[in-house]
Amino acid sequence: MATARQIASSTFTQVVGKLFIALLGVATSKMLATYLTVDERGMYELIYGIVAITGIVADMGLYTIAIREMSDTAKDMGKVIGNILSIRTVLCVLSVVVTMSVAFLYPEWWNRGLMFQLGLAFASVSTVFAILNGTVTSVLQAAYQMKQGTISQIVGKSLAVVTMALTMFVFFAKTGTANTVTTDLWGFELLLIGGIVGNIVMFVYTSMQVKKIVPLKYKFDIPYWKELVVTSFPYGLALVFSTLYFQMDKIIIDIMLPSDIADAQIGYYGAPLKIVEIFSILPQYYLNSALPLLATYALSAKLKAGVLIEKSLGFLAMMAFPIVAGGIALAYGIINATNDKIYLSDAATGFWGSDVVLQIMITALAFAFLNALFGYVLVAFKKQYIMIIINGAALLFNIITNIIFIPLYGIYAAAVTTVITELLVLILGYYFARKQVSFRVPYYLLLRTAVAAGIMGVVLWYLKDIIIGAVGNMLGLLILGSIALIIYPAMLWAFRVINKEMFLQLKKPSA
Repeated sequence: MATARQIASSTFTQVVGKLFIALLGVATSKMLATYLTVDERGMYELIYGIVAITGIVADMGLYTIAIREMSDTAKDMGKVIGNILSIRTVLCVLSVVVTMSVAFLYPEWWNRGLMFQLGLAFASVSTVFAILNGTVTSVLQAAYQMKQGTISQIVGKSLAVVTMALTMFVFFAKTGTANTVTTDLWGFELLLIGGIVGNIVMFVYTSMQVKKIVPLKYKFDIPYWKELVVTSFPYGLALVFSTLYFQMDKIIIDIMLPSDIADAQIGYYGAPLKIVEIFSILPQYYLNSALPLLATYALSAKLKAGVLIEKSLGFLAMMAFPIVAGGIALAYGIINATNDKIYLSDAATGFWGSDVVLQIMITALAFAFLNALFGYVLVAFKKQYIMIIINGAALLFNIITNIIFIPLYGIYAAAVTTVITELLVLILGYYFARKQVSFRVPYYLLLRTAVAAGIMGVVLWYLKDIIIGAVGNMLGLLILGSIALIIYPAMLWAFRVINKEMFLQLKKPSA
């Protein structure tokens, strides 16, 4: 059985790796913003928004189901991963066909020209290898050996960034203000091809590491396929709904706004969305590490499951609240650091830029981190079909609200809708999770955590102009980040959110 130390170690390894990958993501965002025009950036974001929706169909929740299946000691790990790899490969091929077919059938997309068409094809191929890499990574996750999986991600993402940098600064370098100059067709496409290169390397490296644990061979056990598909379909459909309500904003913006401004608005919206996406993956690392233990408790020790859920709520809040507080306080500097100045608000002209969108949108993480836990609770208790109800309701709300308000208030309405949608998912997730297992919500702990994060945010808010004005934006953000790393833990300790017992728990040989 997993220990608290194993879960913490696995989570820590992945979070550290994710922080490095997040830095690569920041570098990527900055390069895109300074190289592509705002319209081209919007097309780039739209392409990945479309691919994310069709790609999640190929996922079908099989990653999480694979971890749960391989956590069952009675199951043959080789059989599980071999069959899931086969299913996902078939689904990946279908997803590429569906992606290109949908784009062809919708004239507004297909008529954008060769740049869009090729970009969609390259992004689809890149997503295929990302999904296959995620499939084999589930073995490392179930075996608590995510160090190699993290190394794989770092190497792959680094290669992708290097490819993009060579494209921008060597092969198709622009002169003057690059983001005002139209990009060459293959300059744009190479940015997407870089993703293919990185994901192929990730898949190959991860597969080599997995083979040290279990034989990695395609298997075609059709009866077991049926069992897996029946098991994963409800959760997979729920993930499709979840991805839709998160990614549909860009597509609805493209459809509902006039064609001459849609790409630019997606560009302004995509800049903060990229930052939120970087942070939104963080709870998955903890939850993927905790899922095997939670699934075990769900079968034989519901009381322990309730305790684990309670502690997880506190831990996820400690992760989410400072991100929200810091993001609101430093939104202008963050957008300035990760994008170009044309994305920033301008009081003189009355333009509300991507920084305002970020201040709104990042609030959603406070809810998203917690509702992710309740989704995993339903999976652990084999009630994943309930997530169809939850995410289906969220999707319906999101689409209707965006259709009504985006024509009136543009991307700011989309950002507010994202926040309210995550709150809706949190409320429904909590309701249905409580029906599976009894657990206590540590309201007082959550309140103290919020106050600690709030104090940190207020300090950053009042110091940001002084520090950034004195040393510049990038160095200023680093200094402010260092201050946050001192203030927030100190406040957590002062409010007794963290204490010696928590650190002693991590040292125990069993939990």
